[in-house]
Amino acid sequence: MIKPLRKGKTTINLLRLFMKKSKFFAAVIALLALGMTACGTSTGSGSAGKPSSSKHVHSWGEWSQVTAPTCDTEGQQKRTCATCNEAETKAIDALGHQWGAAQDVAGSEGLLGYQKFTCGRTGCNAVKYEVSVKEGADAAAVASDRLSSAPAGFIKLKATDSFEFSFNSSVGGSGKLYLRAIMDNWSDNNSNYGRTLFSGKDGGTSDDKAVPNLKISVNNTPLTVTNKKTMQQMLPAIDTDHPAAGSSWSAVGDILYGDDLTVNAGNNTIKYERVDSFNPAVSHLLFVFTPTVA
Repeated sequence: MIKPLRKGKTTINLLRLFMKKSKFFAAVIALLALGMTACGTSTGSGSAGKPSSSKHVHSWGEWSQVTAPTCDTEGQQKRTCATCNEAETKAIDALGHQWGAAQDVAGSEGLLGYQKFTCGRTGCNAVKYEVSVKEGADAAAVASDRLSSAPAGFIKLKATDSFEFSFNSSVGGSGKLYLRAIMDNWSDNNSNYGRTLFSGKDGGTSDDKAVPNLKISVNNTPLTVTNKKTMQQMLPAIDTDHPAAGSSWSAVGDILYGDDLTVNAGNNTIKYERVDSFNPAVSHLLFVFTPTVA
């Protein structure tokens, strides 16, 4: 026999069930609302008030420096969201050296002279030697028929040729080698435009040659080519008033060759060698290094 429902008790039970479900739905709604308004993962490029996703915005504070940049290395800065405390970081560009006035260093007894520069930034004691490659070629008695045509002050060796020269340094150290150079047939319509300058046809591809087409050795140690940039990346128009710049030649650029340079205190011998075709016309080798602290 079915028992009749008791009206009062049934009403109370239904109310309790409704309240339980209401609390559950209220909690779900609150969580959804929180998810819609709370900050999420930063895009790494937003500014204050800019959405970091389609659902929320960060409230970014000011950038503050974490690591100071130096002449050679990047620094780092960060900012923090006031709402969720998430941090975003980005690099600060390296400062670059601040070279002082040139000091002429005289050569003697078969050693080349050069110009010396010292970085003036606080905490940096880097030096730069600008050594004339043309004078080095002349000192090594390179005959005129061993050179390709190039503007005055620049040399361009014929294929498979080389020469050596020496200079004296009062200090030793380690750093980077740059070439002050130009390229012929400068145009975005020729085959040279997309090539790398030292290591093959196209940077970063399987066509790169294992042996550099321009080989430079310092004290009998070949430098490793680290520059894989293409022509248009390496030779910006930084000196368009130079006599060599024009329709037949690119503007002059100071181009990184390698960053494993070692300079000895005393005599240093440089071998400059064209291994294959396609090489720049060079006026100076730039030895940029930090002296070893005794």
